[in-house]
Amino acid sequence: RPLDNRLAACRAAADKLASDMNKRDEVKAEHDKLTQSLSAIEKRAAAVQKRVPDEPLEAEFLGQLADAAAKAGIQIRDYRPRPPKTAPAYSQLEIHLSGCGSYKSLCTFLDRVASLPRLARVASLDVSAGLENEYPMAVTLVVFFHLNQTPESRQPEKAHG
Repeated sequence: RPLDNRLAACRAAADKLASDMNKRDEVKAEHDKLTQSLSAIEKRAAAVQKRVPDEPLEAEFLGQLADAAAKAGIQIRDYRPRPPKTAPAYSQLEIHLSGCGSYKSLCTFLDRVASLPRLARVASLDVSAGLENEYPMAVTLVVFFHLNQTPESRQPEKAHG
C-alpha cells in the first residue's frame, strides 16, 4: 500500500509536469508580453524622471511658462507661487496665475504646458466670459521636483528575459 500511494503521487506529479510542458508556449508568450510591457513602463518612468529636477527651479519654469504663454497668445497678468510642499515620494510647488486670451489661445497654452520639459499638471482652471474673444482665466499649476527614492520604490536592476 505505501508503494501504491507513492506510485500514484509520482503519476500525479508526472501528469502535472506534462500539463505544464503543454502550456510552455503560452507561458513563454505571456512572459514575452509582460517583459515588453515592463520595458515600456521603465522607459516612460525614465522619461518622467528626466522631467523632474532635484530643485524647484522656479525661475526656469516661469521662463518656460512665459514663453508658452507668449507663443499661444496669452497675456499673463499675475503669477503667485505657494511655498513648496513635500510628500513622501516627491516635492511640489503650486503656482497660481491669471491672464486672458482667446479660446484658441487658452487651448494652445494648455497644450504647451503639457509639453513643457518640466513635469507639471493643471490642478484647476477657471475661465470666465470676457469681452470680444478675450477670456479671463485663472489656473493653478503643480510643478514637481525632488523625486524621493523610497526603499519600496528602489529595486535592484535585473536582466529581463
